[in-house]
This record gives sequence, C-alpha cells and structure tokens, in this order.
Amino acid sequence: MLNVRRILSLALFSTGVLLGILVAGGAIWGDLEASLFGIAASEGKSLPGLKCPVIITTAESGIVRLSLKNSLERATEFVVRASISSGFVTLMREVQSSVLLEPGERKALEWKVTAEDAAYGGRLILVRVYQFPRYPIPARDASCGILVVRTNSFNGVQILNVLIIGSLLGMGGGLGLWVRQSLPQTRFREQTIQAMGTLVGFVLVGILFGLLGWWFPGLITLVVTLALIGGIVGHFLRHEESH
Repeated sequence: MLNVRRILSLALFSTGVLLGILVAGGAIWGDLEASLFGIAASEGKSLPGLKCPVIITTAESGIVRLSLKNSLERATEFVVRASISSGFVTLMREVQSSVLLEPGERKALEWKVTAEDAAYGGRLILVRVYQFPRYPIPARDASCGILVVRTNSFNGVQILNVLIIGSLLGMGGGLGLWVRQSLPQTRFREQTIQAMGTLVGFVLVGILFGLLGWWFPGLITLVVTLALIGGIVGHFLRHEESH
C-alpha cells in the first residue's frame, strides 16, 4: 500500500510539474520569438500597456490591446504601428493608428488576430507594437507572442485555466500525499520534501513570469527548474542504488 501511495504521489506531482512547465515554457517561447520579430527601433525603450492573450484556438479570434496614456501637460497626438505576423516569420501585416489624447487621458487601441496570422506552422502569432517619438517622449516598442491551439471545442482562456489548475492540483496533491507517506521522517525523505517544495516554487514563478510576458527572467527560471528536476531524479537514483 505504501508503494502504491508513493507511485501515485510521484505521478501526480510529475504531472503537475509537467503541466506547469508547458504553460511557462509555451508563454516564454512565444514572447522570446516575438522579441526578435520585426525591427526594434526604439533604442531599448519599452512601451508599457501592451496586453495579449497567451493562447487562442482556431475557433476564436484574439484581441491585442494597447493602453495609451498622455503623461504630458498638453494635448498630444500619438502615432502607433502594429506589426502582426501573416502566416510566416518573414511576412507581416501592418496597421498604423493615430489617437489624440488630452493631458492625463488614457485610451485603448485594439487589433484582432486569428489563427491564420500564426507563423511556425500555424503555432505562434507574433506581434510588435511601435510608438513613434513625440517630444519629449521617445520612440518605444513592445512585443508579444500568442500560442495557437488547433481545436474547435474550447477557447484559449479555458485551455489555459485547465492547464494552470491541473498543475496546481497535481503538484499540491502529489506533494501532500508524499509528505503523508513519508512518516516517520528520515534524512532522505526530508531532503526530498524540501527539493519538491523548491521545485514547486520555481514552477509557480516560471508560470507567473510567462503570464506577465517577462520572458528573460522566465527563461532563467525555466533553466533552473529543469536543472532542479535533474538533481531530484539523480537524488532518487542514488538512493535506490544504495538500497
């Protein structure tokens, strides 16, 4: 019975970790590819306020939204250009918009994307939004990647929620079951619980970075997560060999 619980706990935990890595890795990959899409001519100035869905399906269209705010003390016209992949990384459609904002006023610009826009065999939509300079505000740009799942049964939000909830339940349930069957405590079991808890933390941070579009720290977190998985597996194998 103890071995059954042990196998079940590891299966649940591994499934949760895998789902979390899929969410984080997919979001990070999309934003990493988008950061290389088009031409970044803003000299490193980041354009805040860009929001993109993480996932869309072939049954829906997604909305890319930019929230613009006039921080100047005078009415100002902002000119923005959105570049969206058009089936290939090397092809794009461009939409240029201008909006007049009063001091302190905020307004949102929106662009619709569909699965037909996706590059990489229809798996990833690439978006770059460029704001032309308006003195004293410099040129700024931002980018994002949107994963495309080929299904007509669900929408992207539902898929993302299922993956995240499945990851949380799997990791939480697996870790909880492992702790219960690890009594009485031994040094090996204590070290294993600590390592599993640390792994959960890194997976959750990776998911958070992926959802926020912070692909660089997310990529570092993902690398550390994979290294930690390797360390835990090695820890188990060494223990089994010694017994």
